[in-house]
Amino acid sequence: MKKSAYEVLGVPQDAPLAAIRASYMALALQWHPDKQHQQRPADTDKAAARFHDINAAWETLRDPQARAEHDRQLASSSRLGPLHDSVNIEDMDFDDALDSFFTPCRCGGRFLLSITQADAGVDAVDCSQCSLWIRITSEQAA
Repeated sequence: MKKSAYEVLGVPQDAPLAAIRASYMALALQWHPDKQHQQRPADTDKAAARFHDINAAWETLRDPQARAEHDRQLASSSRLGPLHDSVNIEDMDFDDALDSFFTPCRCGGRFLLSITQADAGVDAVDCSQCSLWIRITSEQAA
C-alpha cells in the first residue's frame, strides 16, 4: 500500500508547515543521493527512491491546495467499506467514454478509477452500487 505524504515524512496529519519542513529537511539530508557515495549500488538505488518519495511528499504538503486534496483522498479511503480485493491496474479494462479504468464488482456494479485519480495516485476505489472497495496496485509482472 502506498504511504501517505505524512507517513513518508514521519509527521502527524495536523502538523504545522514548520514541523513538516523541519522533517523534510532532516530526511532530505539523510537520504540525498550525494550522501550515499559509500553505499553499494543497490543501496544507492533504494536511497534515491526514498529521496524521491521524500521530495514528492514535501511538494504535496507544502502547497495548501495539494495538501487539502491529499487530505480529502486520505479521508475518502478511510471511509471505504470492506476490502473486496486488490487489483492490478494492468488487469482492469478501460472505458473510453468515461476516460476510466474499471473492473466489475460481484454485486453487478463497477469499480471505476478515472485517469485523473490514477495520475493523482489514488490507490483505492469503491463500488458504484455497494459498500465494497478494492485496492489498486501497479506492480509489474516479474
